[in-house]
Parts: sequence; C-alpha cells; structure tokens
Amino acid sequence: DLAKVSKAPARLDFAKLASVNAHFMKLADDDRLLDLLIDYINHHHPDWPPSAEKREKLRAATPILKQRAKTVAELADQSFFLLRARPYKLDEAAQKAMKDDAKPLLARLSQRLQAAADWSAESLSEQLAGFAQDEGVKFGAFGPALRAALTGGAASPELGQVLSLLGRDESLARLGDHI
Repeated sequence: DLAKVSKAPARLDFAKLASVNAHFMKLADDDRLLDLLIDYINHHHPDWPPSAEKREKLRAATPILKQRAKTVAELADQSFFLLRARPYKLDEAAQKAMKDDAKPLLARLSQRLQAAADWSAESLSEQLAGFAQDEGVKFGAFGPALRAALTGGAASPELGQVLSLLGRDESLARLGDHI
C-alpha cells in the first residue's frame, strides 16, 4: 500500500557497506583475495610491481592483513610496507617517531634480534616485550620508531607480525638503514 511508504528519500549507508564488505573479506579465500590484491596493485600502483619474492610475502601476509581491511584498496595500502624497496625516506610522521633517544634503543634491539633463534611472530612479540622490560622502558619509547624504521610510516599490523612477514634479513637491513 503506497500510503505506508515513507516520504524520506532512500540513502546508502557507506559505513554499513564498509562493515559488510569487511566481514566478507575476512571470510574470503586467501588465494582469491591475493589475486584481487595483485590485480589492484598492478592497475592502481604500477610503481609497486610485486616480484615473485614479494608475491610470496603478500601470500603470507594476506590472512593477517585481511582481518583489518574493509576494501581491497585498504588491503593494498596495508601491504605497501612489504613491497617498499630499500632504502626509503620516512614520511613526516615516521620522522617524528624517529627521535634521537630512540635510535640507541633500536641499535640495542637490532643486536638482540640478530641473536633471535625463532623468527615467528609470537616469538618476536615476546622478544620486543622482553627488550622493553630489560631496558626498563615502556614499549612507546621505541615502538613508534621501530614501526617507522620497518615500514617508513606505512600502515602495518602488530610489530611482531611485521618483523616476521618481512623476514630476518629485510627487517635487520631496514633497522640498519634508519639507526
């Protein structure tokens, strides 16, 4: 009955749409999502061409990154830290995080990480927490600087995961570039 139809115009709720899309991205097959991600990167960011090695890093990162992304575009932005070639300049926010007092902490952390036998995300998170405790500082004293050195300021997951996804050699090289 037309008498019961509301006079208010229909409107698309973009926040709800993003929420629904995020839900289905979390449920999506990782290989399918990886294909969509690589297609998106090739089309929208031709300056980030993923090599075979980088594709494997993206494959390993997709199950982690898809948990925080609402769209394939966000997934691409969050994966940029894996595709970034060294050496790179820190963005403005990352430069602020790289305070002079954080660099000596990062140098000591780098030495500790070089000795790490297990390079899994869980072990690395424990290493970071243990480092903060041993140094008598809060994670905030070096965490933002560590994220800046590893990602250049790009969006990224938890730092133990970032270290693990980048791998030992790449992580230590990025730290060395910015200490």
